[in-house]
Amino acid sequence: MKKVLIVAALLSSKKHKLVDLLSKRFEGKVEFSLESFENFALFIDKDGQLRGYFSGIDIRSFDFVYIRSKTGYSNLAKTVATSLESNKVPYADKALANASYIGNKLTSLARLALGEVPVSQSFFAYKLDNEFSLNLIDKLDLPLIIKDLRSQRMTGIFVVTNKKELFAFIKKNKRKSFIFQKFIDIQNEYRIFVIEGKAVSAHTKTKRDYSTGKLTYLNENEWHEFVDLKSLPKKLITEAEKAANELLLDIAGVDVCIDKSGKIFCLEVNRGPGIDYEDDKPEEIDALVKFFQQKTR
Repeated sequence: MKKVLIVAALLSSKKHKLVDLLSKRFEGKVEFSLESFENFALFIDKDGQLRGYFSGIDIRSFDFVYIRSKTGYSNLAKTVATSLESNKVPYADKALANASYIGNKLTSLARLALGEVPVSQSFFAYKLDNEFSLNLIDKLDLPLIIKDLRSQRMTGIFVVTNKKELFAFIKKNKRKSFIFQKFIDIQNEYRIFVIEGKAVSAHTKTKRDYSTGKLTYLNENEWHEFVDLKSLPKKLITEAEKAANELLLDIAGVDVCIDKSGKIFCLEVNRGPGIDYEDDKPEEIDALVKFFQQKTR
């Protein structure tokens, strides 16, 4: 029997009537079910594969998914569409996947994984206080990085090193939205400035410190240093450029790193690239001037 899932913001009586009506019209030949966005969970495995779930049911078990309404859940609807696209599950409407190029941290993470940009194993669920969510989080292994979806400028980033800390964090924050990611033991981190798909400059990032359970920096007063792009691994540059292209960004600041085993990861793509305005560090300004010269000829 074919299975169709209808996803809505609210499981109102009208939505249930729609499901009942469709079920009757198909005379039991197609199974229709109804789910809320709040029951969605996303897991990105170590190979970058996206796995989506509704109430613990794999989205690949459905033959078609109809995203009925998204009021209040716009970014989550875009993420659902991206996971369906990744798993080749037919759905409506395709406009949601196209809109996912602009969203929040979760939508960007899903698109990067879809585009085979190397990202850390990740998990998201609107609801955390259930066995299914906890089992998926457990697959990530400890320690974990936890990112608040609403935070900006490297705030709202935490680390838990054991299950006691993890369960305490979930209990305290179960009404908030977080992305859980496998901890990356960073050796070197860089911000790469990308304009129209090409890296134009790069600078170091201050060393991270998680000793307090929350992201801080080893030296708050340390200033980044610009580095010659030619001195960086070619793959690092390629992945930064690919990340910006995957999100269709003409101007982007891409945070990438090399871990202590030599693996490369994309940490984040910033639409506001954090341009340096100092006169004695002209690399980024020079690149912007060239960009605007080309656009105003």
